[in-house]
Amino acid sequence: MSDDDVFKQALDKYKANNGNTNFAHVRAWEIMKKEPKWSPIPNEAEMAKRQKTSETGSFSAGGSDARCHINLNDDADFDKEEYAVHEAERPPG
Repeated sequence: MSDDDVFKQALDKYKANNGNTNFAHVRAWEIMKKEPKWSPIPNEAEMAKRQKTSETGSFSAGGSDARCHINLNDDADFDKEEYAVHEAERPPG
């Protein structure tokens, strides 16, 4: 389907779901759809390259491995002063 076909189908569904009322903002949509704010953001999983992970031929999604690894069993030094809540001093009066 082309983009026009999808748009026409969406208009038909809108009309069917809203009491046989046409979508009133088609002209605004035609103007706004070209703006960068509304352009689709590619999904990271779709963009990731697949790489073989073993001899069996299984695949894994590639891409960034920028994950935050936190060891919950690690006893980190906790500085109470660093995380203390300091309330602002109120002015007199």
